[in-house]
Amino acid sequence: MFTCRYSWEVWEILRTRVGVELVGIDQEWITREWSSNKEEDCRIKGTIACTLWSLWKSRNEVVFGEKKMSKVVVVRRGVALAKEFRHRNKENKQKEVSKKRWEPPQSGWIKVNTDGTLRAGAYQGGVATVFRDETGELVQAVWEPCPGSSALQTEL
Repeated sequence: MFTCRYSWEVWEILRTRVGVELVGIDQEWITREWSSNKEEDCRIKGTIACTLWSLWKSRNEVVFGEKKMSKVVVVRRGVALAKEFRHRNKENKQKEVSKKRWEPPQSGWIKVNTDGTLRAGAYQGGVATVFRDETGELVQAVWEPCPGSSALQTEL
């Protein structure tokens, strides 16, 4: 996906269309560059990943007897797929936002709320627990460091 002339021309079209430097793009470049979590980098990486898929699909179509797709169409399909993914992902994130507010427990009860967090890439996080009574008054709060490899792991 990186060494033939057709692929290099696809990457050149993508470079001019997206405006990112793709000189030296290969498996090592992807492994090295994939660790950044900046939003703009994620947009570019998503576009590269979708273009890589489009290139792979185009090659499969040729191998299995379908007509060869133009390089511009390969890039357009990859860019469109990445754009659609970002749009749908944004829609899903907006739907997930809850407007429900904290509700106190019944009289005589204590409500316990917990939350976990993780510092990206550091495998260090923490778990917090808050105890409140029926008036919403803080009874106790506890925080503990918690190693983990994902935010979900610290939540559990």
